[in-house]
Amino acid sequence: MPFYPVRKDFAFDVQCHAKCGHTLKSNVATILCDEHGTEYPFGPTCARNHLDEDGAAQLRRIPDFTKAAPGQDREGGKRVDGEHSGGGVRDDEAAKFKRIVTYMLLRQERLAHIPGAQLDVLGQYHAAYLEEGALSDDAVRHIGNIEKKTAGGRYGYNNLQTVYAFDRCIERAIRGIPEDRRSFVGDILRYLRDNLYLTQKQIDGLDKWLKRIDGYLPLDPSGFWKR
Repeated sequence: MPFYPVRKDFAFDVQCHAKCGHTLKSNVATILCDEHGTEYPFGPTCARNHLDEDGAAQLRRIPDFTKAAPGQDREGGKRVDGEHSGGGVRDDEAAKFKRIVTYMLLRQERLAHIPGAQLDVLGQYHAAYLEEGALSDDAVRHIGNIEKKTAGGRYGYNNLQTVYAFDRCIERAIRGIPEDRRSFVGDILRYLRDNLYLTQKQIDGLDKWLKRIDGYLPLDPSGFWKR
């Protein structure tokens, strides 16, 4: 069955679909899609092994929502996600496209539940991307300009990556906490969604809770915007 890559994303408490017997302990997966549109989680090496040459090349261009999970894209100290292949200009173009698509999807999909994240103009590009699977050169330039203008702020690329990672991991942690003890973590999640930011005190307190959950995933908070 042919697969094609669609994104890198958080995937909690799942096994690699390759039947290698490995649980995705990093809580991060390369998501591949089959010809029927069904998505499956893979580890990075297994993902490459299940793709043809064209699919493997596309790994450099798929959106990656996991940049706040440090070290998750390495196995044995070597990069295995296909992002760097010595392609020079082609790799630079792929990295630029990946960043722009990731930024657009963070705002229009992954963080759509956060007030102010979505933009009408990005919504137009998003609809075209979903329909055609591509973006025009003009769209790439425009989205890139929006991303540059927001850099370092609430809706900057690094901040949205960090907010998304904490949002997903806090949601997952809440599911593992008894209902009568969820108030602290729930309050942090509400604060995060209202402010797109966490204080160091909140991060430290949250980390103590996350460490109690099976499959603890350390997150890098350095991407939060400096208020």
